[in-house]
Amino acid sequence: MKISLELLTHIYPEGPKNLRAFIDPINYIFDRYKINTPKRQAAFFGQVAVESLQLTRLRENTNYMHHPEHETPRLVQLWPRLFTTAEALRYEGKPERIASRIYANKYGNGDEASGDGWLYRGGGALMLTFKDQYKLCGDAIGVDLVKQPELIAQPRYAIESAGWYWDYRKLNDWADNGNLALLTERINTAKLDLNKRVAFTDKAMKVLA
Repeated sequence: MKISLELLTHIYPEGPKNLRAFIDPINYIFDRYKINTPKRQAAFFGQVAVESLQLTRLRENTNYMHHPEHETPRLVQLWPRLFTTAEALRYEGKPERIASRIYANKYGNGDEASGDGWLYRGGGALMLTFKDQYKLCGDAIGVDLVKQPELIAQPRYAIESAGWYWDYRKLNDWADNGNLALLTERINTAKLDLNKRVAFTDKAMKVLA
């Protein structure tokens, strides 16, 4: 189904003011990557809704702060092997330093001092992460995301990167069999907010129907 602004507004009622800018890229990737059935399209919208907060957040927010009511700092809760309590308190409120640490020395990223973790933090509608992924994606969609990682936050490349990743991970297959838990796991290994992803997928199915 071809996606219109009216349909997308119904699916993402809390979407950005420039929601119209996403329409052509969405229809382009739906055609290019054969995301061409209601089940596939609904599953795509369900995942994007959570990963990008209905297309309002196209770069990962790593500004983790400690809440006084919690005894353990958030950074320690999420990455106990990377942060002691004392370290977490020194890093909190410093998103660039946090990203540079948590994503250091993985999948093409350099060490913490390189800043690669910040440059290649989650980006696009499905939060593409790590230098290697930016390189593969950029080569596929025809833009140098390694030299210009900030481009992934533009509507066109936010959606094209998501389409590439969807195809790269063969997510049409998981959408076809309706296994949203395993589909989610291939995007977010912890399956965070699975219930929200399912709810948005169900909602999108109703709209597309």
